[in-house]
Amino acid sequence: MHIEGELDLLTAPSLLSELTGLARAGYCHVDLYLRDVTFCDGTGLTALLKGQREFARRGGRVLVHDPCWSLRTLLDIFELTLALEPRVRQDSTDAAHPQD
Repeated sequence: MHIEGELDLLTAPSLLSELTGLARAGYCHVDLYLRDVTFCDGTGLTALLKGQREFARRGGRVLVHDPCWSLRTLLDIFELTLALEPRVRQDSTDAAHPQD
């Protein structure tokens, strides 16, 4: 699933609804491509974690690819990197926060 724009208070409920629906429909796992997500706040992170929990209950998982800088920061601050196991490509850069 390709996500773009901001993942925040306004958009997180839709993402969680979609993830929950996929899990309940019997999907084993979902790949979330976040390369075009420009910002993620705590509600976005919560939606991802709750979606991951729905899949985990059914033996599946959510894979997060190329998370934006703000999501990577939240995962680091709250020590949740192992919960979502983000996949970051070596050539992946965030325009708003380029890597040093």
